[in-house]
Amino acid sequence: MHVTLTLSKDDLSNLARAMKEELNIKIYRRLQMLNWKHLGKTNTEIAKLLSVRSETLTGWLNIYRSK
Repeated sequence: MHVTLTLSKDDLSNLARAMKEELNIKIYRRLQMLNWKHLGKTNTEIAKLLSVRSETLTGWLNIYRSK
C-alpha cells in the first residue's frame, strides 16, 4: 500500500527552513523523509535513499502524524 503525504504551502515552507537550519543528522533525515513522501516517493524508495528499513519510516511517519 502506498500512503502519500500532502503538505500545505506553510508546511513546505517550514520544512524547507528546518532542513536548512537543522544540524542534527537524525532529525535532518526525518525531514528529508517528509519531503520525499510529499513528492510521492514510496517507503521502499526512501528507505534505500536513507539506508534504513521501511518499518523505520513507518514509525517516523506515525510520530509526525501524532503531533
